[in-house]
Amino acid sequence: YGTLSCLTRPGEGDPLVLIPGTFSDATQWNEVVSFLPSDLPIILIDMRGHGGSWPPKPESSIEDLAQDTLWLLDQMGIERAYFGGHSLGGMISKEIGRAAPVRTLGVLSVEGWTTYKTAKEAFASDMRSTLRPDLAKERAAKRLRVESVWGKEAMNEFATAWRRWDGFEFMKTTDLPIIEFYGDRDRPRPTREAMYIPDRENIELVWIPGASHSLPSEKPKEVAEGMIRFLNSRRGN
Repeated sequence: YGTLSCLTRPGEGDPLVLIPGTFSDATQWNEVVSFLPSDLPIILIDMRGHGGSWPPKPESSIEDLAQDTLWLLDQMGIERAYFGGHSLGGMISKEIGRAAPVRTLGVLSVEGWTTYKTAKEAFASDMRSTLRPDLAKERAAKRLRVESVWGKEAMNEFATAWRRWDGFEFMKTTDLPIIEFYGDRDRPRPTREAMYIPDRENIELVWIPGASHSLPSEKPKEVAEGMIRFLNSRRGN
């Protein structure tokens, strides 16, 4: 169905696949990537209807989007990788871990909910309380660009994908290494229970102070440093 696109950077070893959030494209990760080691192979995904992936498929599910990512890796001859993502992309990364655990070396989720209930129950739906005005303006402009080619109805349909998915059972049972990044919104930090993140040895929770939902833009260096530490611990460095 249509064309799927990604940006790649060659390197040594197993690649890190990064998936953007809702209505963002691969360039969302540019700042984070600038802080990652130059020899780390990276694949930046464009979801359908974003960047070079066209046309949109508004009725897509998180399961569909996970299979899109795996299909792209098939075309590149890549058997296994680390999968990371922001927001919806983090949920897709977890779904890849659930659907294809043998191909998943680890999951790096940046504000990627285990279930849609997390946003309200843990954070009172606060997505942008710490967002700088320039970043808020940039985020709004990206959304308008998508709206201009999708139309509001298609956007609203796509935006419900995250409400139709639940990764809690996966998180309770998987043995895959997982790291979860969250901004603390400059407020008392919610419990793992409220966030639907089981307290298990293979699941690390990292809090980034003074940030909210848009972590790749707000705190790219801190996100990259956490990713590097996680990857190094898995790669034996």
